Amino acid sequence: MIRLGLLNIAGCHELNISVITWLHVVDLERFQISLFYQESTKECDIDVWVLQANVLRGAHLLFTPSTHACNDRLRPVVAVCRDDGDIDVALDNHAAAIVLAYDAPWQLIAAIHSAAETKLFISSNILHPYVDQVVDVLRASPCDAMTDLTDREMNVLSYIAQGLTNKQIAQRLHITKATVDSHVLRILRKLHVANRTEATAIAYKTGFPPGTSGHSTKNLQ
Repeated sequence: MIRLGLLNIAGCHELNISVITWLHVVDLERFQISLFYQESTKECDIDVWVLQANVLRGAHLLFTPSTHACNDRLRPVVAVCRDDGDIDVALDNHAAAIVLAYDAPWQLIAAIHSAAETKLFISSNILHPYVDQVVDVLRASPCDAMTDLTDREMNVLSYIAQGLTNKQIAQRLHITKATVDSHVLRILRKLHVANRTEATAIAYKTGFPPGTSGHSTKNLQ
């Protein structure tokens, strides 16, 4: 049973009104979910939090340690958003699931279960404007593209996949930020992607282990 936490403090219900309504209408026990109202995010007996994106920024969150966690970078949080600014906050704060305030209950239930396993979930309403880019990433031939990368570019890609900035990558590799900038541009061009997120998706799709260095592209064939 997933212990779902919802803040019960002034100012936290306006954006969540439709979400709260669905949580009360849906038979949560049928989906192995129990709802708990909390006065603070410092309550540790919670598996997943449902929070407004603006509350998520800087929030000190405690969770029950999960044996089902799939990704240490993601936090077991369902971030409820209303605009692009909220979505940016949710992404910056590593929320595992991102939904819109008006999303259907089935999306909310799926988001809660994904967050419980720290698997990324993004509302279809958020992804819809980017359907062409998503399809291109999924249909790409990553192994072929990865073979064009040099060993140094593979090193840089591994750090990109960890979420490091160009400045941080430069410090790790003991090179200048300008050099990293050049590497990143070449990586994007060789992988035929528009940004770092798409490059990371291709890296993970190939099974390329992020955080390692000195890997030869021959290992990916």
